[in-house]
Amino acid sequence: MLAIAILGMTMVSAFSHYLNERLTQLNLPAEAIHSVQSNEIALAALSVPPGVDSNAATALKILIDRAFVFGFRLIMLICAGLSVASSAFAWRMIGAGGERQSVG
Repeated sequence: MLAIAILGMTMVSAFSHYLNERLTQLNLPAEAIHSVQSNEIALAALSVPPGVDSNAATALKILIDRAFVFGFRLIMLICAGLSVASSAFAWRMIGAGGERQSVG
């Protein structure tokens, strides 16, 4: 349960970081930027605010998708690292030769 909460917070944080760094490059109105930033918790389901022209809306949708992929990749790297660490720990506990070692 704790891992799900921590990984969820990490995903939202990575998504927000990626999105906010690149939002200023889109030349969106301040109201649209505020709307996007206030709804970042929706992640990939984040919708384009009304009143944004079609070119900027397309660019914003692409940015949202890329921010989600960035966050997802980070989470997958963390999970892969935890899997490797778990394997190493299990190998160490079991032993290289298969004989049981006492714990404690």
